[in-house]
Amino acid sequence: MRFCRCHCRACGAHFTSLAAFDSHRQGFACVWPESGLTNVEGDCLISDPTAPLRRVTLHEHVDAERAREAFSTAGEGVSGTGSPQTARTERKPEVVA
Repeated sequence: MRFCRCHCRACGAHFTSLAAFDSHRQGFACVWPESGLTNVEGDCLISDPTAPLRRVTLHEHVDAERAREAFSTAGEGVSGTGSPQTARTERKPEVVA
């Protein structure tokens, strides 16, 4: 489930990130670009956390979906898109003063 993180007072739209919000503004005017934003369904807790707005249209920047896809395949290692993260287990050498 996705949640609203930003509101626009001028047009009343809900956004999943500041990048999505910024991409719909040009100066003080709301503009809706041909590309750069996608619509997803989610909830808004900003207006009233005790009575959230359910199933509202959230505007999300397309880079967010690309980032999710990249991170979801990063641990596979087989496709060449990344490898599992590991922590070093050997001890660091002692510092002699």
